[in-house]
Amino acid sequence: MKRLPILILISLLLTACVVMAAYLLIYHHSYELEYADLDIDETTYENGVLTVTVKSATAGEFLYRMIGAPNDKGEFELTFRGGKQGALAQTPGKYSATFTVEVPEEYKKVVCGKSTIYTISDEEGED
Repeated sequence: MKRLPILILISLLLTACVVMAAYLLIYHHSYELEYADLDIDETTYENGVLTVTVKSATAGEFLYRMIGAPNDKGEFELTFRGGKQGALAQTPGKYSATFTVEVPEEYKKVVCGKSTIYTISDEEGED
């Protein structure tokens, strides 16, 4: 008879732990935003650094970060990650964000998905 309250307490604690873990997982979840879900406002390239100002085209989605890496086609590919939590946005609470990435010299084309974001010319100016 004395075991029942202890078992109930243990089950309530386990339930609370599962709920907290699910909440934290959902709260910090980010996903890749497709090019169609983005409005790229401005791109500038100076001294090997590309600066991209972008905002989410979908209401309620915030931009968390931008990742730049070479792809298998010999291009430098940008991946934008975001989610529904405004507090985790690159600029908290704002749908617009400015990211910078260093583009290695050997890459002349910067893409996002199948779309070209920026083409680097051999001259000092932009293409």
